This record gives sequence, C-alpha cells and structure tokens, in this order.
Amino acid sequence: MHPRILLTAALLALAVACTTSHAAAQTDGAADVDARVLFDEGRVAYDEGRFDDAVRAFRRAYVLSPRYQLLYNVGQAELRAGHDDRALEAFEGFLRQAPADAQHRSEVQERVTVLRGMGVTPTASAEAPQPAVTATVVEEPVAEPAPPASGGDATPWIVVGVGGALVVAGAVMMGVGVSEAQRVTDAPVGSRWVDLQGAADSANILWGVGIGAAALGLAAVGAGIAWALASSPGSESGTAGVTAIRVGLGSLSIEGVL
Repeated sequence: MHPRILLTAALLALAVACTTSHAAAQTDGAADVDARVLFDEGRVAYDEGRFDDAVRAFRRAYVLSPRYQLLYNVGQAELRAGHDDRALEAFEGFLRQAPADAQHRSEVQERVTVLRGMGVTPTASAEAPQPAVTATVVEEPVAEPAPPASGGDATPWIVVGVGGALVVAGAVMMGVGVSEAQRVTDAPVGSRWVDLQGAADSANILWGVGIGAAALGLAAVGAGIAWALASSPGSESGTAGVTAIRVGLGSLSIEGVL
C-alpha cells in the first residue's frame, strides 16, 4: 500500500479516537450535572418529608453517577419511607463500596446490624444475618455532697447541692437514653425502622444532654467544695488551703491540707 495512503488512514483513525474520547468525557460531565440536580431534588424532598420522592431522586442520581455516598442517602430515605428491606440493600451496598475511613461508615454498620437483628433481609442480597451487638453500659459514680460546716457560710454547700442534683439528673437522662437505645438494638424480629426512629433520636439527645448535665454538676460540686474548704476555719496557725483539685466526668478528687 502506498505510504501516503497509510499515513492518511492513521490520521483518520487518530481523529476518530480523539472525537470518541471527547464525546465520552462530555457524556460523563453531563451525567454528573444531571446527578447533582437529582441529588438536590432528593434532598429537598427529604427535608419536606416526601420520602418516596426522595428515594426516586437519589436512586436516579446513583444510576447516573454511581458514587457510594449516594447509597447512604438512598438508605436514609428508604428507612423514612418504611422500606426497611430496600434500606438494608442500600446500606450494605454502601459498606461494600466505601473505604474503611469513609464518613458515616460506623453509623451505617450500626444500622445494618440493627436491621439484620430485626429479621430484615435486603431485596437484592441473601447474606446471612449479622449477630446483634450487645452494648456495655458503664455507670458514672455520683459524688455525694459533704455536710456543711457548723456555723460557717452555707452558700458553698448550696452550690455543692445544686451540682449533685445536676449529676443525678444527668445520670438519670443517660440511663433513659441507654434504655431507649436498647429498644432499638433489641427490637423484635419483624419491627420496622420507621417505628423505632423516635427511640433512636431520643437516645442520642438524652445521652448528650445527660453527659453535659453530669459534667456541669461535677464541676459545680468541685467548685463548691473548694469554696467551702477555702472559707472554713483554719488550723491553730490560722491558715487553710487546698493544694490541688481535680474534677472530671468520671471522678472528683481534692488534695491538700486544712
């Protein structure tokens, strides 16, 4: 074959290849734009409580742009719509695709464990159920307020009493939060996540508020005791002092001499 003919054929082949590559890139870019639009539609529908519409939008976005992050949104919307089996399918797909350090991975793993424990099976998976996770609850000690010194100022011990009450209230709220969480983790087979959503939300809120109240209470107890010791009558030399005070959520200790 003539060299000029060979050269012309090679140039034509290169031009076709470049055109095809450019068209594919344009197609991928358009798909990403459409997927973003659908994702935004799904997010609005989810915020407005139209969970079935959100599911459709998120799933269509995933078809156009199969990113594992979209499966998290699909699973959340399916749960809210009452489709536990479809939610489990989406969540397990997320776990298969997401890297070990992916955001929401631990949350999704917990949801899968709970759903499996409830007897839910995914619509497109026949995996064996995972064992339920048993939560270990560590109760925080409650600091007991010391009795007020006779004849002294009662204000520090009022602070101690208020702090102790906050610690007790925080412990009670954490206990109720744990109880609500157990309602979710120990849900009977056949339960639906949409029926347990309130308990799951309450557990998180009660636990967080309880920890905050207990920490504030312990700080108040420590401050009140330090105040009381500083204002108490001194020894024969007429001096009084506290060399160190340590306050923490799990402990309260005071070191020093009177």
